[in-house]
Amino acid sequence: MRTCSLMILAMLTLLAMHTPLLADPGEPAYQRGEQLLAEGDFSGAMAAYASAVRADRDNRDYARRYMLVRRVVQLRHQFENETDNDRLAYLARALRQFYLSHHLHRPALDVDRKVYDRLGDTRSALALADTQLAMGLNEEAAETLAGIPEDSQNTSTRALHAIALSRLGQGDQANRLAGGVNLPKDSGLGVTYAVARMHAATGNRERAVAALKQFFAAVPPSQQAGFRDVVRGCPEFASMATSPAFTAALNTPSKVSESKCSGGKSCAGCPMRGNCPSSQ
Repeated sequence: MRTCSLMILAMLTLLAMHTPLLADPGEPAYQRGEQLLAEGDFSGAMAAYASAVRADRDNRDYARRYMLVRRVVQLRHQFENETDNDRLAYLARALRQFYLSHHLHRPALDVDRKVYDRLGDTRSALALADTQLAMGLNEEAAETLAGIPEDSQNTSTRALHAIALSRLGQGDQANRLAGGVNLPKDSGLGVTYAVARMHAATGNRERAVAALKQFFAAVPPSQQAGFRDVVRGCPEFASMATSPAFTAALNTPSKVSESKCSGGKSCAGCPMRGNCPSSQ
């Protein structure tokens, strides 16, 4: 009887050790999808996520991931075959947002370059230069920004150009360019962040901190933690990382009102729909 009890105990122990795998049979396929996505293999990732869904149809995370990547695959196909410039720019913005949020800079660069080659406007040049800077292609970024006509330059293009020149060791030219950049109080988040980076790159820590405070005051509360991680990982702010003023800027309270909801773009499909103040 004792032998049987020990055997049963051993079997139960082994079963317990394997329970997580049995409870989540789609995990291997899902992780394979994550790996393929990180490598830029979108079709392969979609197939892997589909396998995860088939293995565990009750897992909503798998289903959402599969649907998202399937949509990206569709957008990529549409983008490659689009002939209308306005539609091309629209598709590029959607793809670029996905790529950069997943740190897929190479596909983002390909999209930005195609749009810039096709349109050649300020917006496409700015997007291309931003991705080039993110990839450390500083000389290419400076060239892209220098190619924008003077009457088409704006606060963001000048700020990024100063960053590129600073990275290339052209400090005097970067400082001259930065000296002509002003940050209006009603500037958008992208402009404000670019100016903060510019001041940090050119050694003006006080103005960099002021711009960061303006930036975080305009960031919704639910997004502040994510943006703090972005700022900490930005090379322009590396020399300021231990500064108390920099830390204080990162902790600037948001002035944006935000309901305690799921953070979605609309109330449609929200799990709290009908139960929060914004829907009353």
